[in-house]
Amino acid sequence: ASDNIICLGESVTISGTNNGGIGSPYTLTLNGGENISLPYTYFPSNSLPVEVCLKDACSTPQVCDQVSFQVKPAPFVNFQPDSIAGCEPHTVNFTSWGDNTITQHLWNFGDGQGNTLSYQSNPQHVFTNDGTYSISLTVTDSFGCKNTVTFDNLIQVYPNPYASFIPNPISVSILNPLIHFNNLSELNITNYWIFGDGDSSSVISPNHKYSDVGKYNSELIVTSEHGCRDTATYNVSVVEEYTFYAPNAITPNDDGSNEGFYISGSHISSKDFHLYVYDRWGEIIFETDLYNPENPSQNSWNGSVKGKDIAPVGVYTWLVKYKDTNGVSHEKTGSVTLIR
Repeated sequence: ASDNIICLGESVTISGTNNGGIGSPYTLTLNGGENISLPYTYFPSNSLPVEVCLKDACSTPQVCDQVSFQVKPAPFVNFQPDSIAGCEPHTVNFTSWGDNTITQHLWNFGDGQGNTLSYQSNPQHVFTNDGTYSISLTVTDSFGCKNTVTFDNLIQVYPNPYASFIPNPISVSILNPLIHFNNLSELNITNYWIFGDGDSSSVISPNHKYSDVGKYNSELIVTSEHGCRDTATYNVSVVEEYTFYAPNAITPNDDGSNEGFYISGSHISSKDFHLYVYDRWGEIIFETDLYNPENPSQNSWNGSVKGKDIAPVGVYTWLVKYKDTNGVSHEKTGSVTLIR
C-alpha cells in the first residue's frame, strides 16, 4: 500500500508484482471478488486487510497476498458563538471543541475582510459591516485528517441608524430664543433630544425655547428597530440683543446738556469701532476709533472742525462701523444737527 495510515474518504494505491505458473494472462481479484490490475486505486471504508489473489490460465492453485493499513475517521469538531446577532461593528467570540488529536483550526468568517481566517481554536472576530454571515471551521488532526463544520447564516449584523439634524437658526436672540430642530436621520425608530439646558424631548423634529443666554451643545440619539444607536451633536447659541443710539442734535454751549455727539448702546464692542463725522461737502471733520462702553461720551464730537475751529450751525452726516459683542459687523449712518 502507498500509505500505512489513510483518512476516511481518501484513496490508497495498491501495487504489486506477479509471476510463475504458466505465465500470462493472469487474473487478479480483490477480496475474492472484483477483477483488478495493479497498481490499483482503492478507497477503503475500514482498516480490514485487503487481499489480492492471482490465477493463471491453467489449473495451478491461486495464490494470495494481503496488505494492511489503518483508516482513520475524520476528527470530530463543533463550535458556537457567544452572540449570533448585534449592531455593527459586532464582536463575536467563538468557542470550539473536539478530538484531542486536532492540531490545526482554520476559520472562515464569511465577511471577506482582511482578518477572514484565524488559526486559533477560540478566536474573536469583529464584523464591521451589516449582513448575514455563514461560518466554517476546518480542523486537521495529527494524522493529517480533516473535517469541516459549517453553519449557514449563523451571524446577523444589523445596520446602525444614521443620526443627523440641523438647528434653524443656529444662533438666536434672547428676545426670541426659539430654535427648530430639523431631524434628518435615517433608520430611526426612536428619537431622544438633549438640548443642553437640562431639557429633553422625544418628538421627531421639536421646537425648543431657551431661557437664558449662552452656548448649548444640542444632541440627538436615535435608535433603530433592532436597538442600534447613533448620536449627532450641534452647537447652538442664544445671544444678547444689542441696542444702538445716536442723537439727532447737539448743543455744545457748556450748559451740561447735549454737549457732544457720540454713539451709545448695549453690547457694542470696543474693537473694530470707527466713527466719522462729515461736513456738507463730504470732508471728514471728526473721527475716532475709541469706544468706551462704560463712558461712551468720553470720545464724542464737540462740534469743532478737526479739533480746532468751531463748526457752524447746520446739519452734519455721520458714519459708524463696529461689531457687537457676538462678533457681528454693523454699519450705520445718519445726520446730526448742530445748534448753538
